[in-house]
Amino acid sequence: MHGLCDALKGDGIDVQFEQNIVDKGHKASELLERTQSGEIDGCYFSSSHLAARAPNLGLFDQHFVIPSRRHAWALLDGAWQKKMMSCARKRCATRAVS
Repeated sequence: MHGLCDALKGDGIDVQFEQNIVDKGHKASELLERTQSGEIDGCYFSSSHLAARAPNLGLFDQHFVIPSRRHAWALLDGAWQKKMMSCARKRCATRAVS
């Protein structure tokens, strides 16, 4: 990830990568709020942090609900994925980057 950040720097762009905000005294659950407020520009975290606002995302916290990786990828690459991303965008004011 640090290599990607270094590659993106230049022409007035500054990219900083923080491996773990918990090490700096922040809670992982603060990431969404800090991103929405503009304090940070982007983040990566578990979908469980969004499940309170977009309950359908709670599916990813359920063990053994999806029987195989093949089935999971079929869901994530199909119409269900579009529905989930739309729900998260509306309810969490976020946008997934893939």
